[in-house]
Amino acid sequence: MLKLYINPQIGSFEIDCLARGDVIKTLRSIRAKGKSKNTVEAGRNVISGVCEYAIDEEHIKDNPCVGVIRRLGFQRKKDRKPITVFTPDEVESILQKSLEYGPQWHPLFLVCFRAGLRLGEALALEWSDLNWREGYILVQRSFRNGRTTPTKNGRLRRVDMTDQLIPVLRKLNLKRTVDIYGHILPTENRNILNSLDTPNRTLYAPSKNEKAATR
Repeated sequence: MLKLYINPQIGSFEIDCLARGDVIKTLRSIRAKGKSKNTVEAGRNVISGVCEYAIDEEHIKDNPCVGVIRRLGFQRKKDRKPITVFTPDEVESILQKSLEYGPQWHPLFLVCFRAGLRLGEALALEWSDLNWREGYILVQRSFRNGRTTPTKNGRLRRVDMTDQLIPVLRKLNLKRTVDIYGHILPTENRNILNSLDTPNRTLYAPSKNEKAATR
């Protein structure tokens, strides 16, 4: 993506000189090559991820990628099917069964359910993403099909670690285990992961009140 589409357009730009118009021009050039909306959005996400990092580092104040897809005239998808989420009872059942039958998977389920991470975001976590002192996880990448990419919307975000999650991750941290990609949660069993990664089920993220109840 960078080599083929982005760098030829804005690769030489200083980040604080990158304007909204430059991003739109870059994305239009991708579209002009006959690429799909998904490819254009992937390009936007790559640029946006860099800009979000620059905001965190206080190099820029605003992300010029915000709202650019609408400017390109793409139609929003209509009649989307409602997302079906796991209920609180289902969540508790899954967490309990993971402890009984697959304890190595329990931290993965707990991160998804209690921190509200997408599956790919949880799989892409590295130890450096965990801030123990302030109790949060920095979500900045995703993992799918053996590839690490920016998050779905290209943004970095912080999510709190609940008191239920912290001791589980600390216990895992004592072992300092990582997979072949440098990620802290297991990614090797595709059958388990595919059972979660379905179009009709979404990992249930608890509300603020429910999070408080787990503390």
